[in-house]
Amino acid sequence: MKQSSRFFLLALIMVLPTGGCGPLQSPMPVRFEADQQAAIDDAWNDAFEPVDRLDNQHLLDALMTSRAYEAGVDRLMLRSEKQCAAGLVVMEVLYDRAVPGSDSFIVTLKNTRGRVLRREHYSREQVETTYRELFVEAPQLAQRRDGSLPPGQEQRRSELQERLATCESLFPTFEHEQPAGPQSTVGD
Repeated sequence: MKQSSRFFLLALIMVLPTGGCGPLQSPMPVRFEADQQAAIDDAWNDAFEPVDRLDNQHLLDALMTSRAYEAGVDRLMLRSEKQCAAGLVVMEVLYDRAVPGSDSFIVTLKNTRGRVLRREHYSREQVETTYRELFVEAPQLAQRRDGSLPPGQEQRRSELQERLATCESLFPTFEHEQPAGPQSTVGD
């Protein structure tokens, strides 16, 4: 790998959050501060100057390890679909870095003829608040079981635990395993 290719990879890894498994820890990409975004933009410029600076594999390596395919991008549109007994659930993430107020997570349920049965729209604020409540606040409150919670916090802990229990009863959680290497067959 060329020295500049290593710089690109290192720059993106240092700038972008890499915690957790897989892309999009919530249905909304991160919005970076101006200095962080400038560093991301510089890394992209470096990666494609000259345009063939990174070969096929090194470009994929850099994009995957840094999550540059989602973090610091100008626009992101993600659509996923799931068929269920009630119909087709379509989930869409819409993000435009230039228009912060337009960030959306939209969940639509359609019947077999495509008629919308239900549509829910979530703003960035609601998504980020929900993330903080369920993945930051709830675990912090759950750790404090020694009676040291201030007044009102015991009720808050119960409310959040109830929300999480509802989630767990609806959708199973699985640990995401890394893809296995080449499959071997008996007699190799």
